[in-house]
Amino acid sequence: MLTLTVALLTLAQAPAAPPAAPPAPAQAPAPARRAAPASVTIEVRITDRRGGAVEGGKVVAEGPSSRDAVSDRAGSVTFRTMATGTYRVRAEADGYVTLEKEVVLRAGTQAPLEFSLNAAPAAPKVEPPPPPPAPTPAAAPRVEPGESRTVSLIDMAENSLNGREPLRTVPIGCSGLSRAQLLVVRENQPAATRDDADDMLYVIAGEGSITIAGKTQPITSGWFSVVPRGSSRALVRRGKNPLILLSVVGGPACASQTANQ
Repeated sequence: MLTLTVALLTLAQAPAAPPAAPPAPAQAPAPARRAAPASVTIEVRITDRRGGAVEGGKVVAEGPSSRDAVSDRAGSVTFRTMATGTYRVRAEADGYVTLEKEVVLRAGTQAPLEFSLNAAPAAPKVEPPPPPPAPTPAAAPRVEPGESRTVSLIDMAENSLNGREPLRTVPIGCSGLSRAQLLVVRENQPAATRDDADDMLYVIAGEGSITIAGKTQPITSGWFSVVPRGSSRALVRRGKNPLILLSVVGGPACASQTANQ
């Protein structure tokens, strides 16, 4: 009995055992390393139909990756580190028809990609439109012919000396667009201009001077002057006798000349 009691006391006085440590957490497995995507190098060459290199052509590759470049003097373009897969490769150059191909790039050595371009057809020649037809000229107005007449200028000049007007005009006749008349000048006539008619003057008798467009010329019997339309004309009488001239005015119809007298 005593022995059991001592044993129980010994158990009661013994220190308690420490609690068990929790189990260590399990480590996650390391992720598997992904292999780097495969890449390839491809060479593209552009030529014409005769096999000549096309320099300056543009090559565009579109697919898993996109690239573009311009061909060198040998007509070549090199694309490096391109991802494998399917691409649309297009070659174009000035003066040539654009060509496009579908290419599958796989790991390994790639054969050069050849583009043989056809020359672009010449642009159609555009003929200039024909010129518009020339306008039909308006028909000239019909001029009524005048009456024929034959006279002696000497007799008319002698019969025209009566009167004292500074300038006397004696009608002779009209052919339709030309009117003939005698001018009897007793006093100087200032410069005047006609824009619609030409005047031709022939001195029958007397003497004086005529100034046409600022240039003066002495005149006497037998002198002839042409005064173009738009030119000024002035007459000066010299001596005692009047200056008598034949004037032929050409331009407007006679009716107009009479109205503008």
